[in-house]
Amino acid sequence: MLLAIGGNWFLAELNLFPFGWSGLIATGLMTLGIAMISTAKAGRTKPLVAIGVLMTVLLAMSSGVTRPVTGRDLEVRFEEFRQMFEEIRDETEGKT
Repeated sequence: MLLAIGGNWFLAELNLFPFGWSGLIATGLMTLGIAMISTAKAGRTKPLVAIGVLMTVLLAMSSGVTRPVTGRDLEVRFEEFRQMFEEIRDETEGKT
C-alpha cells in the first residue's frame, strides 16, 4: 500500500496522472486485494479484511456528487426519461 500511495504522490507531483483521494483509496484497495490473495494460504488475512472494510467505506464516502444537484438538472433528467418512455411506448404500440 505504501508503494501505491507513493506512486500516486509521485505521478501527481509530475502532473502525469493526477487523481484525487478517491483514486488513491481505490488504488490502495486494489493493492490490498492483491495482498489478501497472496496471504490467503497462510491465513493471515483478518487484519487485511478490517483494513479493506475501512477503505471500502472511505471510498464510498469519497465517491459522492462533486457539486450540488439543482432543479434544472432534475428537469433535464426527467425530460430525457419521458422521451425514452414515449419512444418505448410508441415502439410497443406499433408492434401490437
